[in-house]
Amino acid sequence: MGSSNSTVANVSKDEPLQRFVGTDGIPPNSEYWREFLSSVGSTTKSSSLIDFEKANKSLLRDLKKNNLHSRNIPNLTQFLISKMSELIASSDICEDTVLIAQNGLLILRLSVKYLMEHCSEARFFSHFSVNSPEGIIIFSQTVFSLGPHCLSVIECLFPVLFRLITNLLIQDNTYLLHCEAHLLCIVLLSRQMYKELSAPLPQVYVSVVWGKW
Repeated sequence: MGSSNSTVANVSKDEPLQRFVGTDGIPPNSEYWREFLSSVGSTTKSSSLIDFEKANKSLLRDLKKNNLHSRNIPNLTQFLISKMSELIASSDICEDTVLIAQNGLLILRLSVKYLMEHCSEARFFSHFSVNSPEGIIIFSQTVFSLGPHCLSVIECLFPVLFRLITNLLIQDNTYLLHCEAHLLCIVLLSRQMYKELSAPLPQVYVSVVWGKW
């Protein structure tokens, strides 16, 4: 299962995907994420990421418009951090979890790419913020202390992505998951592609290289 290609099938008719880009928030611990990401691409034979990106811009536009209210991008990110942490910590690789994480990283990568192309840097970060009065987020018993009230899940995402890449064994059923993790890192670090050469370095790049958020 984990070795299946990452694809998004029949997206314009996909009710779970329509819910993701809609106005209603889906909590990170909702069973929706597991069901949605387990089925992504399972019915397709020929659809590709290029088809999704070119033919379904309306879905990404809806996501950009609604996400600041629904917070579904940071909710998805929190769910993925939890699933990737499970894979890193487990001695046995669960192929269902691999597929879920792989498909989730695909959806997140497409969302990140679209937002980078169509948002200012400040606006981009606002799409990944979560409200936490205590100033912490907890994933898989790991506490991330990131300052009061408004936190960016990107700060939590990168360390887990790096641990996944370096600690999860590469084999047939995890290879495409590794590919998606690498591609997401590349996209997140590609902000300079959408800025003037004389502009300051993108915040994500500075944060990853120097650890300054």
